[in-house]
Amino acid sequence: RLCYKPIFVFYRLLKDTSTGNVFDVNAMEVYPTKKKTKSFDAEIAAISPTFILIYNQALTAESQGLDQICGMGYRKAFEYLLKDYLVQKYPDDKEAIIAEHRLDKLIRERIDNPRLQTVASRCAWLGNDQTHYYNKHPEFDVDTIKSLIEAIMHLILMEKVIDFAETIEPVK
Repeated sequence: RLCYKPIFVFYRLLKDTSTGNVFDVNAMEVYPTKKKTKSFDAEIAAISPTFILIYNQALTAESQGLDQICGMGYRKAFEYLLKDYLVQKYPDDKEAIIAEHRLDKLIRERIDNPRLQTVASRCAWLGNDQTHYYNKHPEFDVDTIKSLIEAIMHLILMEKVIDFAETIEPVK
C-alpha cells in the first residue's frame, strides 16, 4: 500500500579514513516520527478528555527527546485532570474552580481524601519545578510526575467506585 507522504531520514556515514570508502550507513533520525500515545480508562476520559490530549502531547514531546518542555506539558495535563475532576464533583462551583490560579488552594480546600490531597499537592510542586528557572526538587524528574498522575487517576477511580458502593443497600 502506497501512502505518498514524504519522510526525511538523516543518515550517518562511516568512512574508512585511509580510503574514503563508506563502510557503514546508520539511519539516525526519521521524520515525521510516530506519535506516542497512552490509553486511559474510560472513566478518566469522561472526566477530562482535555487531560488525555495534553498528556499525550507531552508524552510525544518526551518520546522525541524534548525533555525541557515535556514536564510543563505533564504539569498542564495534571491541572486539567484536577480541575475537571473538581468541577464534576462540585458542579455548582465550576466558575470558581476554573478561575482559581492556585492549585494548592484547590487541593487544600476542595479535596477531602487525605491521600489524594497528598499526592496532588506533590504533583503540583514537582510540576511547578518543570516550569521555572530554579528547580526546588532536582532529585525528581518527569517520571516522578507521571507516577503521581497515575496515582491520582487511581485514587479518583477508587473514589468513584466507593461512591457507587455506598449507594448499594444491603439486603435484609
